[in-house]
Amino acid sequence: MLESYHISCLAVNYAFVSCDLNIVNVINNLFCCLFLEQEFYGHSVFVPLSSESILNVYDDHILTISQPNTELGKVQCTAASITEALASLHLALDMRLSGKQEKAIKLFQHAVALAPCHPDVLNHYGEFLEHTQNNVIKANEFYVRALTYKPNHEGALINSQRTARVVEEHDRIMLRRIDDKRNTLSNIPDNNAALIRAKKEAYFQHIYHTVGIEGNTMNLAQTRAIVETRIAVSGKSIDEHNEILGLDAAMKYINATLVNR
Repeated sequence: MLESYHISCLAVNYAFVSCDLNIVNVINNLFCCLFLEQEFYGHSVFVPLSSESILNVYDDHILTISQPNTELGKVQCTAASITEALASLHLALDMRLSGKQEKAIKLFQHAVALAPCHPDVLNHYGEFLEHTQNNVIKANEFYVRALTYKPNHEGALINSQRTARVVEEHDRIMLRRIDDKRNTLSNIPDNNAALIRAKKEAYFQHIYHTVGIEGNTMNLAQTRAIVETRIAVSGKSIDEHNEILGLDAAMKYINATLVNR
């Protein structure tokens, strides 16, 4: 049975690299049935690859993995999924050395999807992002995740210490830009016409989106009309009107009593 599983891993990964989802699905269905029999003997159940709608292998540049409400999003780090993830990881490293970056990234992300808590998978994917994609911020995220599952992971420790300085400098630059924009905004006089108009529009937008989260069906124009004119909108319930008027009253009270203290 173990030999059959290793054959299945190689076959699935070959089909995955070849971007032939029909082969992937056939192999998965075959070996899924095979490994389900092990459940009665206390072994892990084989976790099949995701379908075409989950794993977009036809994009030559970016592989996007969505997270719908399926069993894929609840995959645990079982022995079967980890073994297949490590097989994909080894193939990804080979593809990287061969210069086949597009196939490598698909295999890396496939391995992460199968074993999202395996530190070696996370660390190697972070190294790929850092050195091949020049995405130091995302790479540091994967190093930190690897250390979360294994705090003494040597490779992740070295990598995170190297990228942490870059991430901290990036954060300082971003915070400095935010401070500069805040200071620029603070220097605008309160009687500036453009600032008054922007604040007013932001006020209506805030009310519209806040009540919309609660299920209010008023559109932005209707919300603004109710706040400005207090005239009811035909076809809308009293509760929806009261939600808008109540939030408007609460915002005015806060602005009048707390904001300028």
